Amino acid sequence: NQACKFIVSASKDKTVRIWNMSSATCLYELKGHKGEIIDVQYNPSSKQLFSVSNDKTIRIWNPEQGICLHKLFGHENKIVMARYSPKRKKIVSASCDKTLRIWDPSTGDCVKTLVGHTEAILCTQYSIDGKEIISASADHTIRFWDAKTGACIDTIYGHKASVSFVNYTPDGKKFVSASADNTIKIWDSKTKKCLHTIYVDCWNFRNIRISMNGNYILLTTYDKYYVYNMATGKCL
Repeated sequence: NQACKFIVSASKDKTVRIWNMSSATCLYELKGHKGEIIDVQYNPSSKQLFSVSNDKTIRIWNPEQGICLHKLFGHENKIVMARYSPKRKKIVSASCDKTLRIWDPSTGDCVKTLVGHTEAILCTQYSIDGKEIISASADHTIRFWDAKTGACIDTIYGHKASVSFVNYTPDGKKFVSASADNTIKIWDSKTKKCLHTIYVDCWNFRNIRISMNGNYILLTTYDKYYVYNMATGKCL
């Protein structure tokens, strides 16, 4: 959480655990999913969290009471990830069923289904202001959606293979994408033009992160890590 007092972990054992950082002890264990849990996110304003599982569901929890408040179902294939909107009033989920879904976490209802990608959706994020949703897909494209209406407002065809990562810089002025075509691309959020293309040795990375100040990209593989300058695209 933002106060750095707790860590939430998701596991192949189908449980979510909340840990005290000071004592390194497990405070709560949340059970209910029927498959591996692959994503989790905490909402500090409501003191709730959601978990994403291979059982094709998202669950919203009250961790202190250890109870599931809502079970979100509707996706027809594996859910890859989900994210809260900036004000935590909606959740967007990405699935291998080629759709995005927007959920109301207070009721557990699906309010929009976003259709347009032709292959599995591998990543999604809200824009910094919450007005748009960005998604990356195995169909080689990046799409932009109106978060209110669910309409697709733009599509980028800049990669030559599956796009598995996309996210905005903290100021929202740029976004970064990573693809199985062995490239990371840095884009201008307003013009949707590519500013830099970074060629990497291995596309099968474990994780990508953008620094809090928006100046650097961190790429980790199973045996190495790389740091790139956002302004120049050069590896440091």
